Amino acid sequence: LRQIYFCRQIGLNGQAYFRNEFLMNNTKGLFDEVRKSFYQHPALVPPLPDAPQPAPILHGQCEETNTGEVKLSWQAAEREVVFHVYGSSVYPVDTNDAHNLLFSSLRVDSISFRPKGTERYYAVTAANRYGVESMPLSLNSPADGDIPIVNDGDRLLVREGSIYDSNQQELMACEGADLHDLSSGIYLVKKDGTTIGIIIK
Repeated sequence: LRQIYFCRQIGLNGQAYFRNEFLMNNTKGLFDEVRKSFYQHPALVPPLPDAPQPAPILHGQCEETNTGEVKLSWQAAEREVVFHVYGSSVYPVDTNDAHNLLFSSLRVDSISFRPKGTERYYAVTAANRYGVESMPLSLNSPADGDIPIVNDGDRLLVREGSIYDSNQQELMACEGADLHDLSSGIYLVKKDGTTIGIIIK
């Protein structure tokens, strides 16, 4: 662990393990420890400098099902590439932020999954064998009624309406609502049955 801290302190891009067997066999809990403390998010192999960039993905789409799953699909402009999928609660999705990487090195042109975090916007890139990514393609964008709720810390500034969860269950009134009581997720704010805003926590 001291070696990992040292590598990060001097700005190295990663570590190589020898023997890899000790890591993969979880000898003395090594794999569990580094995964919990250091490798909590997926990472990509650094691109080869000066390698050519693949063509951008032609088009794609995002569909949400009634069961809460998200289906993403896209069409690549060239073969012999893999795909990286990113998600964020902020539009446009920042593909330079490793925290937004959801799936890497996919060899299929569609994927269905149930979101685990607060992401609601998605983007996909194509990567060639040199690890170079194409320009990202946004798979969805904010809808006309996608209005963020203005708040002051954990206190809503909206006083009318109620807060609903993703199952359309009313949780609390906006008047005096304390967002600290809400777990992480996406919530709707409705007034007279109409969505007037969205809370992302």
